[in-house]
Parts: sequence; structure tokens; C-alpha cells
Amino acid sequence: MIDSTLGTIYEDVADLQERVASLEALMATAQSGISELQSDITALNPQVLAEGTDLNNLGVGSYIIPNASVCATLQNKPTNSNSTGFIKVISGGNEGQKNMYYIPCAKDIPDYYHRAYYQSSWGGWNAINLTDSGWLDLTLINGAIAYNEAQKPRYRKIGKDVFLSGVFKGVIQSNTDIAVLPSGFRPSKKIIVAIASVGQIISRMSIDTNGTITYNRSTIEPVTSENYHSIACSFCVS
Repeated sequence: MIDSTLGTIYEDVADLQERVASLEALMATAQSGISELQSDITALNPQVLAEGTDLNNLGVGSYIIPNASVCATLQNKPTNSNSTGFIKVISGGNEGQKNMYYIPCAKDIPDYYHRAYYQSSWGGWNAINLTDSGWLDLTLINGAIAYNEAQKPRYRKIGKDVFLSGVFKGVIQSNTDIAVLPSGFRPSKKIIVAIASVGQIISRMSIDTNGTITYNRSTIEPVTSENYHSIACSFCVS
């Protein structure tokens, strides 16, 4: 009877020990999660940068550039502008890789900057510009007119990329200037693009550094005012 009772007690103790071990493991997991959460909270809490800070030495976290004086002394920053701003560094992999974002707080600076850290060194800064002009109507000249209202020629700039869209007609000879793009929307070098024309014809159009858009020529002979031509293309401005 006593042996039976002792056996039961031993079984209960063993079961209790298993439960305790399971709870300890659960607590360890929870503690690890709490530590990670605290680390995340610390990273989200921005630190104010001091004068002379070397951005190459920043770890994962958020940082504030408090004033122009501090900004002027920062090392390895992406721009000569001395404005206030925000810097974010996030983990980029399990071998110490990092991504750094530098965001100036200035109305006249549309860019923000990014660079990556891997293989024990920082890469160069890349400017990212997401400014969007929206679609703007293109003023046509020398007899060129919109093919119809739904396909009127327009232009748009997103970051450093310029887009043209629409269809025109009314041109009666080759090498006719049809429009002029405003400053800020012009290529740094003259570009020549193939454009679709009436039927299955391919025409040619050029865009010069002064913004002049020229209908160059087409395989359509003769060129008549009813021939229509697309201006759809895109290019990058420097």
C-alpha cells in the first residue's frame, strides 16, 4: 500500500517537473520576445545627433538632425545642404547588412537618399525623387492639333523621368516643330524616338535639349493633315 502511494507521488512529481520545465521554456520564449520588442521600441525612439557625428558609425535606429549647425558638421552625408532632417537605419540581413535613409526637412529639396551596408562597408548614396507633376497639357504649334479630346498630347514628370502621351494630326510636312517642353522637362541630350502613325506606319520624332519636339518624317507619302501620329515615349532628365 505504501509502495503504491509512493509510486503515485513519484509520478505526480515527475509530471509536475515536466510542467515546470515547459513553463520555464515558455517564459524564456516570452522574455526573448520582450527583449526584441524593447529593442524595436528603442530603435523607434529617435536619437538627436551631435555635432561631428559620422553617419558611417550609426547602428540600427532612428536619428534626428536637430539644426543646420549640426548638419554642417556631419560626416559622410549625401548632400551639401545643411538642413534639419531625419535618418533611419534598418537591418538588411542576418550578416550585418543595413539600409540607411536620409530625409532632409526642406521644401526646396525633393530628394531623399538611400545607401546600403554589406561586406563590411557602406555603398554610395543614391538620390530618390518621387516628385510628380501630374499630367499637363502640351501646347501644340505650327498647325499641329490634338487628334481628339480623349487623346490630347500631354506631358508628365515623376522624379527624373518625363513621359509624353497623346496623338496629334494637322502636320503637312516633315521636320515640323510641334511643341516646346518647358524647362525642367527637357533631355540633357537630343533624343530621337520611333512613334506609331496612322495604319501600321512608324514615324520619327526628336526632342532637343531646348525642349523643341519635332515631327521628323514618316514612311507615309504624301504627308497630309489627316495623318495622325502618337507622341508616346519617355526619357530621363539629369
